[in-house]
Amino acid sequence: MELDMAQIEIVQPTDSESLSVSALCIVHSGCSGRMRWRRDQANNYDVLRCPCGWELRLPPGSNAPLHIQYSSIDGQSRILEHGSFACSPDRKIVVSVLLQ
Repeated sequence: MELDMAQIEIVQPTDSESLSVSALCIVHSGCSGRMRWRRDQANNYDVLRCPCGWELRLPPGSNAPLHIQYSSIDGQSRILEHGSFACSPDRKIVVSVLLQ
């Protein structure tokens, strides 16, 4: 079965490799407002939450945060590797850069 796709966009890309996902301005495509970052202390996940309620959870050791950072640096879209994140409902995640 083919999964639906969700897109997150980096609004203010940076070329700094030292920035973490928590410092980037990321939006859930089609929604208004920045996704908020928090650390889930119970399981050590990074969580990006959209104002619409949708969450993208990044487990410890996941390569998804690096791919998000790489997109910010080089402006290239990427599809996050399935298993490197969790969200409900389960979807493919595309990371892109919104150039202003």
